[in-house]
Amino acid sequence: MLKRIATLSLCILLAAATVLAEGGTFDVQYEVTYNQTEARKMVSMINAFRTGSDAWYWNADNETKTWCTDLEPLVYDAELEAVAMQRAAELAVYYAHQRPDGSSCYTAYDRLTHFYWSAGENIAIGYNSFVEASEVFTAWQETNDPYEGQGHRRNMLATSFNRVGFGYARIGNCHFWTQEFARIDEDAAVPGTPVNTVVTASVSVSEDLVTGLTGLAPSSSQMTLAYAETVPMPTLTGELVMTQTWPDDRTVPVSIVTSWESADPLCAAVSEDGVTGAALGSTRLESALQGQSFSLPVTVQYPDRLTPDAVLPEQLTELDGEALSGIAAKAVSVPDSLQVLGSRVFAGSRIRQVTFNGDVFTFAPDAFSGCPAGMVVFCPVGSVADSLAGVSGITLIRVR
Repeated sequence: MLKRIATLSLCILLAAATVLAEGGTFDVQYEVTYNQTEARKMVSMINAFRTGSDAWYWNADNETKTWCTDLEPLVYDAELEAVAMQRAAELAVYYAHQRPDGSSCYTAYDRLTHFYWSAGENIAIGYNSFVEASEVFTAWQETNDPYEGQGHRRNMLATSFNRVGFGYARIGNCHFWTQEFARIDEDAAVPGTPVNTVVTASVSVSEDLVTGLTGLAPSSSQMTLAYAETVPMPTLTGELVMTQTWPDDRTVPVSIVTSWESADPLCAAVSEDGVTGAALGSTRLESALQGQSFSLPVTVQYPDRLTPDAVLPEQLTELDGEALSGIAAKAVSVPDSLQVLGSRVFAGSRIRQVTFNGDVFTFAPDAFSGCPAGMVVFCPVGSVADSLAGVSGITLIRVR
């Protein structure tokens, strides 16, 4: 059974300084299991402690005590709980009052909507221990410790705080706990239903604080997407170790959000929205992290059948020129006897599939490849639709 606890407090806080490590940062994601029902059990414990007969701590001489009388109960604050949950998740990769990106733990308080005059943080981690709130709370009380070892106790008995939030996150056999204190003059945010589920934590980490990132590879061996489809950016997966990952021999499986470049943006385009199939074909995405380079093959193909989100009227018998230009539907259902006049009828539209005579046909960009059999296509000689010559079932009339 292993356990560690640590404390930090900052009173009359006017601004929490952000001190980042010198190197770059990158975002990692990993799964943690929250048990906020258990964490909230500490509310009654800490307030009973503050208002009970055991509310004392040693003075620096370790001979006299300061007795804390008339302490007000702490109000549980939903926004502080959110800070505590974030910090509990961060302890999974970096056990310190410094955050994994190298900044002060108090930068997590930036999410608060109200000004806070003072703040404090108690943290604890246990391996096969600290499963129950009462166990962690007893450790934080430090009843039998000298003055130097009662920092957590003094935080819990501080007159400078009137709000508190708790966080409890778990990965495997490691349990991570936080108490976040503050003095806030405005009304507290009322907590809702406690979170007791697996959640994907997103944390920014400093490259200067990373000591190991093993097994790093793209999350999949290849990417396949449809023309005009946008999919999320691929991630890298690996085992992360930082300078203060605890226990020392523990690695954390993570997904890493990194930047990618397309070898052929005309085939697969990369943007903030993800990867978009720009043209049929194959290319690759390239990325680099921690001195390693990665390449991910990409194939852009015809999309699967889409449910028509537009239906052209049955009495429609022909489409001329750019009649469909501006139609936003990706898939349309058209009359079986429809005639298409002109090679750029679909230009300027987002139509990618046409349902004709019960069958679904997919169009390549600005072309009629796969045009429904039985449709009559009029097109200029040498146009993209001219490639349909000889396709069974399609009547193609070239015009000059």
